[in-house]
Amino acid sequence: MARIDKSSPFYGTSGRVGNLIFRTGAYGTTVSLAPDNSKKNKNKRRTNRNSRMPQAIEYARRRIRDPEMHELYRGGVDETKNSAYIVAVTDYLNAPKIIRINTGWYSGNANQPITIYATDDFRVKKVMVVIRNAHGEVIESGEAKMRSKRYGRWIYLTTVVKTPTAGGTLLVTVEDHAENMTSQTVALDDNSSEQEGGSQD
Repeated sequence: MARIDKSSPFYGTSGRVGNLIFRTGAYGTTVSLAPDNSKKNKNKRRTNRNSRMPQAIEYARRRIRDPEMHELYRGGVDETKNSAYIVAVTDYLNAPKIIRINTGWYSGNANQPITIYATDDFRVKKVMVVIRNAHGEVIESGEAKMRSKRYGRWIYLTTVVKTPTAGGTLLVTVEDHAENMTSQTVALDDNSSEQEGGSQD
């Protein structure tokens, strides 16, 4: 739970806005994440997000003062998030997710696509790729390009020729506009070609 400053447009608000609950009483206005019926692990994540609420509010205040960021977050307003401020708060509280990584077209040569599917509660800002050999040495790295906003598909085209993939790894890091990051490492010699998941930083 965090206290809302009197200068905030949400001071004096009571009720639910998106996944946030506002309460106003004799001591001012507070905000917290709305409860849900999730299991214990999800409840633990919600508790962690609630502990970050003061930082989320401060982040939203700074971003809304910036005309460019204000306009960016306005693009996320919908029926559940009815202001750019709420969009910014929830963006800070929620890290992006890596849905799937496909390395099936990569055999260690240049100009071969590695496909990453990633989502965020607002928008994914960028997707970075690092390829290492079996000794942990960086062979190449770079930024993937968005190919489908609707499906969250990003593609990285490799640049180095004749890279030995046996024992090598691929590190994917996804970042949102609040600088939350989620990373996942996959083995390049895993011929299943598609792996899911990701860990939040």
